[in-house]
Amino acid sequence: MVLEGIANWASITQPNTRFEPKYCIDVILEDTAAQELKNQGFTIKDKEGGPTITLSNSNADAFGPSLKLVKTQNGADNDILGKLTWTAKDDGGGVHDFATIIASIADATAGQEAGKLEFAVAEYDGSISTVGLKLDGDTDADGEIDVTIGAGAASMTTIVGDLDIDGDNMTSAGAMTFTPVGKYTIVAPDISGAVFHLDANADTDNIVDIDAGRLDIDCSENVSIEATGTAELAGSTVTLDSAGAITFERGSSAVEVPDVAGTLQVVDLVKYLLPSDFIVNDAAFVRGYMYAADDAGSNYGGTWQDAGLQSWAWYQIPKGFKITHMYARGNVTSSTDCSIFQLDPTDGTRGSALASGIWGTNRSLSTAITSADDAVALVVVDNNANTDIIYSVKLTLALV
Repeated sequence: MVLEGIANWASITQPNTRFEPKYCIDVILEDTAAQELKNQGFTIKDKEGGPTITLSNSNADAFGPSLKLVKTQNGADNDILGKLTWTAKDDGGGVHDFATIIASIADATAGQEAGKLEFAVAEYDGSISTVGLKLDGDTDADGEIDVTIGAGAASMTTIVGDLDIDGDNMTSAGAMTFTPVGKYTIVAPDISGAVFHLDANADTDNIVDIDAGRLDIDCSENVSIEATGTAELAGSTVTLDSAGAITFERGSSAVEVPDVAGTLQVVDLVKYLLPSDFIVNDAAFVRGYMYAADDAGSNYGGTWQDAGLQSWAWYQIPKGFKITHMYARGNVTSSTDCSIFQLDPTDGTRGSALASGIWGTNRSLSTAITSADDAVALVVVDNNANTDIIYSVKLTLALV
């Protein structure tokens, strides 16, 4: 039963003065006391659903009623400042605490005061010792509160709506699984540099495993896959689609997929032109020819019957690549020379030498020769003595 009434207040400085009521108070009564007050003319009513304590403030201001629990003695860490407990009987008549809210001191140090609020409910066996929600102000940082949600690694925290994270770290004590019902999307900010970084640590036994029925990677710029070990694409069908050439590079070798219909070609980033690739220029056969040399069991290469002869070799550059360096090697017994030109195979015209000089030096081209329908490399080798032997001319390639 509840006794309803109005609490009036009076001014001490103005005796016998009655003011408008400020608070309404419901008082919970035993049935016997309630009946006695009814007999005296008080209004008594039953509260449906059990007894209720109501603090009602009728002031027309920004302040509402408050309930304050105060502990007046000097505090210490972990002192409990107040506790609310909900107790009931189970279906067998046993009495249990089903929920609690405990407020305590996390840090009692003067100038570093921090509080802690813990919410707990009975879990499975009636125990209520496990905290399910904790707010901890003992963070050693002003304006920062740590919150712990859930109890036990298998507990479930459900967020109905969106999750906004203003911090920059997510950690897990074990494996972490994301299971969206719909599409899983990561939207990166518009910044330069890496916007998404998946770090599986540098240990060789760490594996990043993407298991999907289909994997689509759309990129407006370059896509780079780098491996110090084996890089493998496996499947009944592997499709690589690009408006231009697709190239895989590892170490000193590269694989290029042509940007037109064709077969997969393997491109070595170092191309050696051998003596057998060269032919003697003009009517040099009148003066001599080029032939294989065996100088007493060493210096295997190509040599000339006479001095002052010139030999040429052509090289078609694979699509998506360019020549950046030339390096002629031989025994160099005289003032030899090697030059490289860009030649148009459609009309046989060539420009000026892009690199030229004596054998034995790795020479950088002033302008790289890039693969094109109207551009091939022409390498010209000159000898100055019939004892000169050319071993090879190395061309260094790079991706365009």
